[in-house]
Amino acid sequence: MAIFSGRDRVSIPGVSTMLLNRLAQEGILSFEDLARTDPNNSRLRFISDKLEVWINYARKMIAEEVIRDISVGRDKDTITVKCSKVYDVFFTLETVKAKLEIYEYYVDVDRRISDNYYELIFTINKEHRQYASGSWYDYVQRAESIKKISASPKVDEPLNEDVKEIPYSELLSFFAPEILNFGDVPLIKEVLLHLLFADRLNVMISSNPSVSAKTSLGRALLHYASASYSHNCGSRFSVEELANMMCELNEGVVLLQGLDSITAEEKTVLSSMLSLQKAEMSQRFGEDCSTKINFYAQSNAFENKSNRKTSKKNANSIVIDSELLQFFHCVVIASQYSVTEFDAISRFISKASPNSGDESKKLNIYLQKARSIQPNHDGPPEEVYDFLKTVYKQREKIAIPVTPEIGKGVIEIAKAHSRIRLSPRVTREDFLYALGLVQECLKTCGFQPVEKKD
Repeated sequence: MAIFSGRDRVSIPGVSTMLLNRLAQEGILSFEDLARTDPNNSRLRFISDKLEVWINYARKMIAEEVIRDISVGRDKDTITVKCSKVYDVFFTLETVKAKLEIYEYYVDVDRRISDNYYELIFTINKEHRQYASGSWYDYVQRAESIKKISASPKVDEPLNEDVKEIPYSELLSFFAPEILNFGDVPLIKEVLLHLLFADRLNVMISSNPSVSAKTSLGRALLHYASASYSHNCGSRFSVEELANMMCELNEGVVLLQGLDSITAEEKTVLSSMLSLQKAEMSQRFGEDCSTKINFYAQSNAFENKSNRKTSKKNANSIVIDSELLQFFHCVVIASQYSVTEFDAISRFISKASPNSGDESKKLNIYLQKARSIQPNHDGPPEEVYDFLKTVYKQREKIAIPVTPEIGKGVIEIAKAHSRIRLSPRVTREDFLYALGLVQECLKTCGFQPVEKKD
């Protein structure tokens, strides 16, 4: 998982070569040298008032190198970190504390040493429990988030140039076959499959609880992503912590659960990520952090039968800040199940099972091959622009903001569809397919296609 090792020469985003040379003159050449530096060293602090920030950055980088496993106790009363024995146990502990941002005064640490690993067991200090409960909750959240990032599936095999095209219908059948195709589930499956192949595609599903299998589909999506992170909106993460998580992930898929509970701090980071795929890090390192992250967001819909912005098919409405909502390329407001569908789901005993190991591996290798392709195109056909004008005319009836992002979504899905065909060229048919998929999503939000006159 680690990009750097402690013995690599220091490089910090936004820190000039001149300042790094100043550190080198003081004997600080590697990440390990910097991580072992005393942040209160008066002789070094004159170099920069951000010395402590740099030291913590180096410690976190080394923590990524040494951490092998993180687990949280069933009652969330312990955090156990297993580390490789690359460095001494005391230095390793300091790097892990920096990674989890633990203030040791509030915790007790049990250090265990085996032949192959260090095991660091953190528990809340009983004497300070009344003061430390909030902080301990934050430590547990960070530990669980780091574990989710490090647990992302990887394909170890090199790319096989003989990978053959898989027919689209067969590829789609690989995705979450254990979830019944009722209601809007088939549409959501198609959109999420394209999200896996896309460069920048943000998707949101809004529904009542237990409708559209949005959480189960989210788990299926994360299973196939090259890297992934699941974030519960409304958490106590600071702006810097959340931005840091995004930068550490760097690429892949982020699942945003409970988008309707987003905090102002989370919105600050996510607005930049959704619109530009950048985490604003200027306050920390002096520059933004670019990523290649696609988003799948879930939100709760609320009954609002008097809302004229929704279609007759769907009486639910979205309670999401429109400033944030405008950055989603595909939004599905999922309908309630019919009585027949609900009865079938209630009676369902899983006859279809999740993909076997071979099928999962096959799809992962196919994804790796397809995403290595950089599709080219000459721009959308005129039908796309005609469609966007029709959508704009109905903007007062549609439950989401009508912006040029919808057009960008058509382009991104078309590029993803060409990758699904293992083709470097986006065709007219790819654009028309993408147009149809976006239209189906918009229909759930109140859009009514104009019937063609004979």
